[in-house]
Amino acid sequence: MSSIGQTSIAEDQNARREKLLNEQKKRKRDFSEYAQELALSQNTQDEDYEATLSKKEKRKLDEEVTYESGTQDSAKRVRIKGPNPKNQQKNPYADQLMYAEWMIQVPPNLFGGWYLILCPKGKRCMIISANGKTLCRSKSGRVIKNFQSALPAGFANYRGNRSSDYCILDCIFDESTSTFFVLDLMCWKGMPLYDCATEFRFFWLQSKLTELDPPRTSAQTEFQFRSLQPFDCTQESLTSLASNPYQLSYQPDGLLFFNKEAHYEIGDTPLCGWVGIEKFEEIIGSWLSPQPTQSIEPGPALMEQ
Repeated sequence: MSSIGQTSIAEDQNARREKLLNEQKKRKRDFSEYAQELALSQNTQDEDYEATLSKKEKRKLDEEVTYESGTQDSAKRVRIKGPNPKNQQKNPYADQLMYAEWMIQVPPNLFGGWYLILCPKGKRCMIISANGKTLCRSKSGRVIKNFQSALPAGFANYRGNRSSDYCILDCIFDESTSTFFVLDLMCWKGMPLYDCATEFRFFWLQSKLTELDPPRTSAQTEFQFRSLQPFDCTQESLTSLASNPYQLSYQPDGLLFFNKEAHYEIGDTPLCGWVGIEKFEEIIGSWLSPQPTQSIEPGPALMEQ
């Protein structure tokens, strides 16, 4: 990214935040059918997508899955979009997550109007529990894990309705501890939450995960789900997490900031901001100075894999 591009983004980031919040208040969207198709049409859409791929493309994607499921690397949240290979069909499950922008310009309501989450290192992924199984999909849409979990509709002996109680979660997977850290919630037991404010989504996420029944079988204990703790963004919480990022018993990667009024936006949004751990001292220190509207230069962009 050039310095001109960085300046342009810094100058309009707060303006785009305000515009997007106003647009969210006006528009009415029904995500019921969208979430249902995402959760219940998995086998058919996977087969249709695989049928369009050449042997070379399938081999390349298989290598990607092996890499994503077998390595421990930074959970990429800031994306750089590159050109897609010519005529290559996009996986229908690709890019279904909300991606942050670098927090280049400090919002005027940072203290009081935003949450912050200290993110662990790991692989960003989408979890879908439906029809008696749980699938983990990479950001490119490929299935990298198929397992039984304690999530609603996520195991074979689920006592509720396995076809209507589907769930969709935004997670970070830590291979070393077999843990899915739940970052956000898009759908719970068939109820879509895309158009709900962050404040409600986080409340629903924390309360529903604590209500889950304990695993009944050994297969359900293969992976654990752990919710990430959102903090009100205050000078005290920001100072504490930035000065001691290792206090939450996992390997930290950086801070994600969420506007409390923001909906879950599929794709890139200025209402979610990222500061990598390598930039804490430089950036967080400038925010806590007497000049809260100061713009900062992002570090090396994290490449989308």
